[in-house]
Amino acid sequence: MPWEEARELLWRQNRRSAQRCIEELELRLQYSAMDGHGLTTCLASLARCGGASPALVQRLALAALAERRLSYGELRATEAALEALGGRAPLELLAQRRQIFLKEAPLPRLLRELQEEDPPSELLEALVWRLEALGEEAPKHFEDPFEVLELLVARRRLPTSFLTALIAWVSRKRAKVRATARQLCALDDAATARGLGNLDDAIRGFLLARRDDPHRQHT
Repeated sequence: MPWEEARELLWRQNRRSAQRCIEELELRLQYSAMDGHGLTTCLASLARCGGASPALVQRLALAALAERRLSYGELRATEAALEALGGRAPLELLAQRRQIFLKEAPLPRLLRELQEEDPPSELLEALVWRLEALGEEAPKHFEDPFEVLELLVARRRLPTSFLTALIAWVSRKRAKVRATARQLCALDDAATARGLGNLDDAIRGFLLARRDDPHRQHT
């Protein structure tokens, strides 16, 4: 039985006799919040069912502050749940952690979270801002920068600075770049749409380098 249903059923009974059961349920619920996902789910459940004891809220708030593996979405959900539960003390610290996450989290982690379903808009804006700040160095921060290109094109947030950096990166790396013909065509289309010229020569050189590399399998 979900926590919300169990708690509602108990509160329908005499409150005094149910109090001990509520405390036991809250204790078990606390032990279920052993990782970031469990902690976020636990707090969201408590917020939906209308509250919990101040002691439990405080323990979970401290656990949230100590948990360093929370994703940006989990940080937001934790902050919202604690606010609904009246745990105001750590809200400012959680907000600070969210801002630090946007500014300092590894770029591949931002990309992974943006590839999840319905990511917060702040993540996309943070990625774009940081890519622009890096300039020509941006592609080096990803194992496959074409994944970034695909995401930014799909979200219509592709900065020209990243596009030109990726073009230069492909031209420099050539044989070392793992890219498909589809990805190269997407790069060419994006460059043409921005008026950056035709990339046929660069793409042809890239494909020739792939063909001449005996260690690379054909794709």
